[in-house]
Amino acid sequence: MVKGLEELEANIRALRDKGRRAQERALTDMGDTFEKNLVSNIPVGMRHGLEIHLVEDTKTNKPRRKQGVLETKVGLAGSASRGELPAWYAHFVDTGTIKTPPSFFSERTRQQSTPELQQIIKDHFTQELGGK
Repeated sequence: MVKGLEELEANIRALRDKGRRAQERALTDMGDTFEKNLVSNIPVGMRHGLEIHLVEDTKTNKPRRKQGVLETKVGLAGSASRGELPAWYAHFVDTGTIKTPPSFFSERTRQQSTPELQQIIKDHFTQELGGK
């Protein structure tokens, strides 16, 4: 009986490790896919003196564990104090202002990317965990 429990625990640990690897690989691929779609949906150029392109400031970070959950961030690099164009400025392009209409590139990217991201998750976990 003890031998059976030890084998079961070993199998559970192995499955957990495979799941973590699959999760990290899936998140990396998902981040790259989402960034590609984001770049294709961001309107190029903004007219406010200098021609600065939001497309050039997109960035994907590596998967990191935050409060027990593995996550990756995709979006605009920079902050209020660094980068060619601060990331907070992107919401003017996304949601519009009094003088410019909204482009809603973030929502369009989410809708466009969802089926692709779901397929990436399925493929990685099926491959890693040996499903059909």
